[in-house]
Amino acid sequence: MKVYLESSVLTDWLFLRRVTLGSVRRALGVETRASYKLMKGILAGKYSDEFYTSYWAIMESLQNYLRSFAMFNMLFDNLSLKYYEVVREYPRYKLTDRAFWQVASDVYQTLDDAQKRKRITVRPEDYFYISKFLNMGFDAVDAKHLIVANEELECDIFVTKDRDFHDRRKDLKKLGLSVEYPGETMALLTLRSRHAPQTQNP
Repeated sequence: MKVYLESSVLTDWLFLRRVTLGSVRRALGVETRASYKLMKGILAGKYSDEFYTSYWAIMESLQNYLRSFAMFNMLFDNLSLKYYEVVREYPRYKLTDRAFWQVASDVYQTLDDAQKRKRITVRPEDYFYISKFLNMGFDAVDAKHLIVANEELECDIFVTKDRDFHDRRKDLKKLGLSVEYPGETMALLTLRSRHAPQTQNP
């Protein structure tokens, strides 16, 4: 089975790789923690299925991480998140260039290593056919993920927390793409891996 990991899953994984406070980790939603556990399992070679993401998803997850970092500090300052656009460039709420490149390098190095070990495949961002997804009500950003998953890779499962995709589950199912939450995917993959022939990880 082919599984595509959308940027919301990568964002959760990236955020939880950097957060060390146990109280913060416990306060996060179930699906946020599931995203992290799913990615850890994939990188460890726990599942027998094929996993894909794209450079577009990675770029979007890094952008989301910058937003999460700012909002995280806003909450500590008792500042309403509605002021995010106003304060996001303030030094208090912005990663330094050095800190950002440390995060980005960590992501790329981890996924590059995972590709070499054949745990996940990162596809280049080079897609043009978006009209049918725009017609279904997706914006251009979401359509790019669907082009990768459905048009190019012909994936079976699309893993995301984004409601825009889940609200259109039926339409995407007609195209052969099953939209799942990280927790749902983990349960399915674990069950499938138990019944798959055992292979030795490299």
